[in-house]
Amino acid sequence: MNKLNKIKTATLAAFALVVASCNSWLEVQPDDRIMSEDLFKDRAGFLVALNGVYASLNSPYLYGGHLTAGMIDVMGQYYDCSSMSGQGNGHDLSDFRGYSYVMTKPKELIDSVWRKSYKLIGDCNVIIERCGEGNPVLPDNYYRLIKGEAIALRAWLHLDLLRFFGPVWSLKEESAIPYVRSSDRAVQPLLTGEQALALVIEDLTEASTLLSTVDPVLTDGPKNYPGEAIANGNDWNYRQHRLNYFAVRLVLARAYLWGGNKTEAGKVARDVIARANNPERRFFPLTGVGLQGLVEDRIFSREVFFALYNTSRTEMIYNKFFAPTLSANSVLAMFANTSERLPYTYDDQNDYRYKMWSPVVINGLKFSLSSKYGESGPFHLIPLIRLSEAYLIAAECEEDVALAITNYLNPLRLARNCRNVTATTPEELTKLIDAEYLREFVGEGQFFYYLKRNERLAIPDGAKANATRTITRVQYKVPLPESETNPRV
Repeated sequence: MNKLNKIKTATLAAFALVVASCNSWLEVQPDDRIMSEDLFKDRAGFLVALNGVYASLNSPYLYGGHLTAGMIDVMGQYYDCSSMSGQGNGHDLSDFRGYSYVMTKPKELIDSVWRKSYKLIGDCNVIIERCGEGNPVLPDNYYRLIKGEAIALRAWLHLDLLRFFGPVWSLKEESAIPYVRSSDRAVQPLLTGEQALALVIEDLTEASTLLSTVDPVLTDGPKNYPGEAIANGNDWNYRQHRLNYFAVRLVLARAYLWGGNKTEAGKVARDVIARANNPERRFFPLTGVGLQGLVEDRIFSREVFFALYNTSRTEMIYNKFFAPTLSANSVLAMFANTSERLPYTYDDQNDYRYKMWSPVVINGLKFSLSSKYGESGPFHLIPLIRLSEAYLIAAECEEDVALAITNYLNPLRLARNCRNVTATTPEELTKLIDAEYLREFVGEGQFFYYLKRNERLAIPDGAKANATRTITRVQYKVPLPESETNPRV
């Protein structure tokens, strides 16, 4: 493999559509000169640039599709992509179910994930560089907020690239990804998994420090309502739609755990839980299915720390992957023929998460479809990190099995309307945590990374009701795109 890659980190070109205020859009011309001379001439320009990064995360190749509900969950073996069509490997995403990355479709999708992620990293770097160590057009609170979020976004994107393209942690000295911290076009070296993770943690630590003194999420919660018509408008509202302080801290716990540092991961996760459960400021409580009017909140939105706002969520995710009108080669459905997989996945049929699945018949076979991203009234969120993950991290990092069950697993299960569980050995605890990760993150792209982090070589089989299949450590590492490894591409 080449030691250098050829990332073209264009300097903030093509902020095509950027969020102006959650549901209105502002077009900015993709011109480097305008970006450098005009966009950052005032505070509003910095905010437009930052909002553009958040808006672009909604790409169907990123978190508006394949890195939440599509390809990445197929790799997590949620769905049966082999027998639905009756054509063997005829399903659009069947290669990902088999961890085969050499055919045209997976190669094109992998390349899109890579290119779009590094494009946004380049955009983040421009914002960070423009902030500098202080900028005369930015009051200190705006400087800390904007720079903190931009650094956090850079770390977020690199961490997911590492989890996707990098090796399992036991092979952490193998080459993984470049870590790009400059907006210039210089070729960046491939770092090892260990080196890249160290920079992720460094960035997240700096971001949390910057946000720790200014982020209103600490004192006022998510503030999911419009700001004042005058003064600062929405600049300090809708914190749930941003990588706020709580979200950054939990991403840091996620990063520590990726590197096997359970001491630091557990410490951060417990701190997040304690702050979230502060009786005086319980801004992100664990929640079951709540109601707003008569509309089910299928994503448990009150406990989500960071989510994308996407009014086209139903069209981009549900209608693309889960609608019963889709062809057998496109729909993502959980195996349910003969012996249903759902009862094996959910140990309590009162579980609110169990109720998000609906029966369907495809080519004479029974399957179940997720309605998580179906039409749900005012909820246009795509959740990316939530409080429940802090509970699962804390449970995994707790050496006392009884405390892990009592303090973390059972409170989470209670919020999901499930009966209590018990365990007496670390092995039993691990099985319970496995099961909760599988149930909790449908459509959120985390279960495959959980399997990879723990280097599970026997994993659930999406084509069977209750069976496992094998995967190798090599298959867990998605190959870098040819555009980065082949000088002729």
